[in-house]
Amino acid sequence: MIGKQEYKKGSKVVLTKDLTRYHKSLVKGVEGITVGTASQAYFNLDINDRFVKVKFPEVTIDILWDGLELIPL
Repeated sequence: MIGKQEYKKGSKVVLTKDLTRYHKSLVKGVEGITVGTASQAYFNLDINDRFVKVKFPEVTIDILWDGLELIPL
């Protein structure tokens, strides 16, 4: 699980949960790059601070922090 304090835009992450109900490519273990927090997309409202926007190979989607792990550099 990623804590908000550890997040940096452009971080490599791996999906730790199967989210194929949202897109067929969102299988556990797929890697992506963070592109911003969901609150940045919604005018900096704090209501979405539990989410981060992640670009995966086939889709960009807002994901809960607890569904991701940072990939060490």
